[in-house]
Amino acid sequence: MSEIQYICNQNNINLGYICEKYSDSVQNSPVIIYLSGFASNMHGTKATFLSDFTQKNKLNYLRFDYSGTGHSVTDCHNKTDYKLSDFTITDWIHDTNTVINHVIPDKNTPLIIVGSSMGAWIAMKILQGTDYKNTSFIGIAPAPDFTKDLMNFRYDSDNIKRLKSDGQLTMPCDFGGDDYIITQKFLDDADKNYVLDSDIDYAGRVHILHGMRDTQVPFERSMTLINRITSPDCVIEYIKNGNHSLSEPQDLNRLGAVIKEFYTDYCLLA
Repeated sequence: MSEIQYICNQNNINLGYICEKYSDSVQNSPVIIYLSGFASNMHGTKATFLSDFTQKNKLNYLRFDYSGTGHSVTDCHNKTDYKLSDFTITDWIHDTNTVINHVIPDKNTPLIIVGSSMGAWIAMKILQGTDYKNTSFIGIAPAPDFTKDLMNFRYDSDNIKRLKSDGQLTMPCDFGGDDYIITQKFLDDADKNYVLDSDIDYAGRVHILHGMRDTQVPFERSMTLINRITSPDCVIEYIKNGNHSLSEPQDLNRLGAVIKEFYTDYCLLA
């Protein structure tokens, strides 16, 4: 595995990232960029699978941690540590732009952005109006606007009172991890970043994988998403026995196969 590197972002947080390059000999070789889901990081199952996959196939790969997650928790100046609940969707959009522009300054470099769950929401914000000339998107159980209608607890009368008085709620993790904190600041910011209320002006290639046994994000959300994306080159692939994470070996292999298909279009893989 390549060494973790850091770049200071707009909030003076040291953002940790790993850039693994394997195809320097190919001019304008595409870079796979992985955007993780809410409360996840660049060492999750899918992120590490992609590291192994890209190394095996000699493909370029970039992954990183959003502010408040993984290796991106320390202030550049006073060394204060932060946590997930200190940040918002807007912060993570800025983080994504910061890392991509720093690591890949050439706007002619093709990008294959892989967005998992919340990462797909961030990807949609990034891809609209991007300066990069050749981009494509692979979504894994995309969850754009999940704070609007998939966090129904925010509309409970008692929780509304708690958010008003305390500014936050402590909620159990759906995947058996530590409880996480949802702040009113996070919800208010998310409300300003919805993408499904209007057309998503994006003309690149899109391929979405979504498990039909997903209990966190209904698989119908993927259809809603591509109906908003203006590109005609959109495919949804439903996986009958797949859950939200799509981290089983057969699911990961399917993800790898889709990436190979995208690379074939770039004439880099047979």
